[in-house]
Amino acid sequence: ILTEAIGRRLKAAAVLLFAIVFAWVLIPAGAYAGWERQNPVPQENVLKGAYGSGPNDVFAVGYATGGGGGGGYCFSSDGYSGAILHYNGSTWMSMLSGTPHGFTDIWGSAANDVFAVGTHGSILHYNGTVWTAMKSDTTDDLYGVWGSGANDVFAVGNSVLSDRNTCVTISTSTTIQHYDGTAWATMYSSTNGDKFVDVWGSSANDVFAVGTQGTILHYNGTAWMPSGTTDKILNGIWGSGPNDVFAVGAGGTILHYDGTSWTEVASGITDRWLYGIWGSGPNDVFAVGAGGAILHYDGTTWTEAALGITDRWLYGVWGSGTNDVFAVGNEGTILHLNSTIKKDVAESGGDGGACFIATAAWGSYLDPHVQVLRDFRDHCLLTNRLGRAFVAFYYTHSPPIAAYIRQNESVRTVTRLMLTPIVYGVGYPWLVLLFGGIVVCIWLMNMKLRFPAFAEMNRKQKPSA
Repeated sequence: ILTEAIGRRLKAAAVLLFAIVFAWVLIPAGAYAGWERQNPVPQENVLKGAYGSGPNDVFAVGYATGGGGGGGYCFSSDGYSGAILHYNGSTWMSMLSGTPHGFTDIWGSAANDVFAVGTHGSILHYNGTVWTAMKSDTTDDLYGVWGSGANDVFAVGNSVLSDRNTCVTISTSTTIQHYDGTAWATMYSSTNGDKFVDVWGSSANDVFAVGTQGTILHYNGTAWMPSGTTDKILNGIWGSGPNDVFAVGAGGTILHYDGTSWTEVASGITDRWLYGIWGSGPNDVFAVGAGGAILHYDGTTWTEAALGITDRWLYGVWGSGTNDVFAVGNEGTILHLNSTIKKDVAESGGDGGACFIATAAWGSYLDPHVQVLRDFRDHCLLTNRLGRAFVAFYYTHSPPIAAYIRQNESVRTVTRLMLTPIVYGVGYPWLVLLFGGIVVCIWLMNMKLRFPAFAEMNRKQKPSA
């Protein structure tokens, strides 16, 4: 009986080992639709925007939460030190910003002409060597920047005065700043609650600004005029030309402008916000957002990439081309799309990078149990080839299982019971080892009592004095 039980366990172990090796061989490292995780230091950075002049000259900006500040019940990036990272094609390095203000966006016309904007109207300029502060014409927080050239740059932002205890808005103002190559000046301001957060244009006479009140303004080279409106919060805008513009926002909202009017298009997600958008052309557009959401547009349909590589909020996206794209977000997250290792697993479905089965069992990817498993995935599995292969295999095959679990409460309960030891094993490995040692000792003692032959065999194997 003992021999048969051991045999069954060995067979089960062999099947598991075969499955892991099978996944390792057939699913190459980094097989997340071509995306790889890059980890700049320090990890406490919240990265809000990215821009580069080429694949070996990329910037990411944000703020370092480890610096303290912000304060109050109503969160703000103000008070945190500004963070600027630079990528030279192989390594991300921190750069000195020289300001205590956080950054929210970045844009440039060339490697030696880059602008970063942030809180309290702060604007920095990079000349290819150092960053220097520029004098703006506002104290409003600036959230978006874009230009048609070195002497024609736009920055948009707003200021919200709230009660620090209740977060109830007391007053708001919004601004659009313009740089003519010599100085920054206010070209539009309002107190009607527009709160503009991003700007993009196809030329100096065709510029759009979007805001959190669903307002869309258009600049024709002479004046800013309403272009459209929606009841959805808008966070980002980008286009391939004057007749092909996208705006993204809350609840997976994506609007498209065809040169005449704005229409809402299906994004495929409704439970997560979208914050940033960029494309290399009309048939290659990326949108990023909450929960690690990354959407791709091929000229016909928006689809979600089920990457399984992060569930951190992503705020900005930029690329030098269709084969070289960067997405940035919370906790210093930087994802890099490298098509040379591309293997499309997007057809497996998506859950925003969360752990499918655990999320189905506990009902939310924000549940502490799921968080433990996500951290284990990010910091242990995704740091080596075998672990990445296992994650890719899991994200390919687990969605149908998770869907079944999610629909049956009794199955969810059983799944939670089965996963709980794993969660505690990951979260408290030394405690589990201690408990496991005690269990083994009890098992050996039980074997000696139940099977005298086992005890006699163990006694004979001991060396004589």
